[in-house]
Amino acid sequence: MHFAVYWDAKGPLEHVIDCLCKYNMADLKVSDINAMLQLPGAVQIVPALQKGVEDACTRWLQHAFGDQVATLLGNEQLKAEFCKLSLPAIKLYVCSIRSQPRASVVHALVLWCVHPTNAACLGKEALELFTAEDTAHMLSLPLDLGARGVCIKWLLHYFRDVHYIVITDSFHSSFLRLPFPAVLLWAGLDDLMVLHSENEVAALLAWWANANKGKVQASQLRELSTMLRVCNMSQPFRKFQLPKLGFFNETLPLSTLNLMLDMEEGVQANGLPDFPSAWLAPPRQLAVPRPEHHNVWKSFSRQELESLLSRASTSGRTVYCYSDAFQMGGYAFRFCLQLQIPERSLGLFLHTTSKPPIPGPFYVKACYSLTMKRADGTVEDVLKHTEAYIGFDDGWGLRKVVDNVESMAQLKEYLLEEQLHVGCKIVSVQ
Repeated sequence: MHFAVYWDAKGPLEHVIDCLCKYNMADLKVSDINAMLQLPGAVQIVPALQKGVEDACTRWLQHAFGDQVATLLGNEQLKAEFCKLSLPAIKLYVCSIRSQPRASVVHALVLWCVHPTNAACLGKEALELFTAEDTAHMLSLPLDLGARGVCIKWLLHYFRDVHYIVITDSFHSSFLRLPFPAVLLWAGLDDLMVLHSENEVAALLAWWANANKGKVQASQLRELSTMLRVCNMSQPFRKFQLPKLGFFNETLPLSTLNLMLDMEEGVQANGLPDFPSAWLAPPRQLAVPRPEHHNVWKSFSRQELESLLSRASTSGRTVYCYSDAFQMGGYAFRFCLQLQIPERSLGLFLHTTSKPPIPGPFYVKACYSLTMKRADGTVEDVLKHTEAYIGFDDGWGLRKVVDNVESMAQLKEYLLEEQLHVGCKIVSVQ
């Protein structure tokens, strides 16, 4: 086969692959299967030929290891041979045993992952063989097997960047499917990356607890509360926001810790035994800022703008239009368009709000800039770098972005694809 591929001889290659169906599979070894699945050239670019190789390898895998994972797990010699398989071979075998109990499949995959040959190069492709639900199976395996280490690698692969989980729907949904043991393990990891502070770790745990109501016991929620690094939260968050999060254990001495921190006493040295150790732990890693971390864009449709103008004309008083909420720094925000009456000037504000299970804040200290896109796609600064203390459901911005707005004609230069695009670059949130 290698010879045929080397000379790009498609005809002989097809004949060789066809002969695999009649070949005595018992004569092949693990090394032969690994080599066949790594054939370059013609096999990889001709789907039919590639499928022929994969079908032959699948038959060998089922012949060598059987279609019952329990048989594999109960035979030391089979396990040793199984761990010599290449990743492409492992993928084929897993696909061929989909009907098997998932716990057994996860057990077999963990055995392969922790083998010294494979553990050294355990990367994205291998970790993607597991799902969020599989973490419960991993953490139920014996400790000496090394499954906990595989689970940690999996958690850090998908959920290391906390803010990215918060703002990305697919990752957010996957995180909410994690079983409690995996969430508890995740919450205790030093290698999580946070954008500004520990705030968003607490907010993400609040989302998880809310999504898993009825599945989580009160004792488990109390345990989650002890995993937070409270000393690394912003002052407004730990004093006013944290106690309102649904999962937080109110019997813990949070008020005592807040008092000591506010008085700038040496909490590390004088820590009380009632404080969970994680509360006093050092900060997690700071995320390297990315544009999507700080820059938030929302849009108002032409219909929303026309409704704003109509309501202002009908009511004769100042009217408002809000964007959907977004999260930053453990808080919920939204944009507010304000049409002032009688001036008829259009203003843009950043507002705090609530987005259950994230409650509205008592106040937030935010450093940010506001922008709008013009019809030609260029970005115009509305409010340059400003620092503001914003109370609940209140906002701070610029009252006059566009003057004398009598109709949509005055907004034409800001309409891009029939929408008004407003943005915010948030430098810090406390």
